[in-house]
Amino acid sequence: RIVARIDDNNYAVLLSERTVEQVESISQNVLTELRKPFGADNDILLPNPCVGSALYPGDGKDINTLMRHAGMGIYSARQQNGNGHAPQTGPENPSNAVPTRD
Repeated sequence: RIVARIDDNNYAVLLSERTVEQVESISQNVLTELRKPFGADNDILLPNPCVGSALYPGDGKDINTLMRHAGMGIYSARQQNGNGHAPQTGPENPSNAVPTRD
């Protein structure tokens, strides 16, 4: 596994040779860990994370397309329930029509 910081609060995890079910399970495990309260000096933070996923080659064959689809998963999760994981099912999915950041 490779973890990379994309920007201030976005990270990418690169996994190889995974099924949709494995990605869903891994995403739920990541969310479980990220949702745990933490803090210091009597301040407690309650994280509200979202995870987006994209699978090669169904969601794209290049890094930019894969990252865009993972970002759309995050957007969908935030729109549906405010946090969690909304897996994408490929570029033909009509719910993938999400505004992009320019």
